[in-house]
Amino acid sequence: MKNWIKLFGIIALVAVMGFSMVACKEEEEEPITLFDAASGEQTVIKVTGITGFDDKWAIGGIGTNPLAVALGTKIASGTVELKMLNSDNAKAAYAEGYYNVVLVIYDTQEAANKAAKDTEKFSKVAISVEVTKGTVEVAFSEFKY
Repeated sequence: MKNWIKLFGIIALVAVMGFSMVACKEEEEEPITLFDAASGEQTVIKVTGITGFDDKWAIGGIGTNPLAVALGTKIASGTVELKMLNSDNAKAAYAEGYYNVVLVIYDTQEAANKAAKDTEKFSKVAISVEVTKGTVEVAFSEFKY
């Protein structure tokens, strides 16, 4: 009887291990969604209708893989154009699809290029923006989250 219980326990253990191996999927790699841009293809996020931040500096990003980033750019007349770069190699980049777009505003160019969290004046995300090659216009009011 003791041997029978041990045998049953071993069979149960093997069955559980087998089911867990079948049920567990191997983690898939995220597809690459940001590409090096040829001339005229670079994605530019143009944020319009910015109020209260003229002469401040903005940085931005798009939730692609790898992450698209834009360095410190001065806000003028309520508008800023954030030229996207590939965060892996700092080359002009483009993306196509729907992505979250981040906008962060600082007082100075130095603070913007350091991306110092403690000196941010504004930091919000626009959800599910249609991003394409070339200039994509996003209203400042879309940055809510």
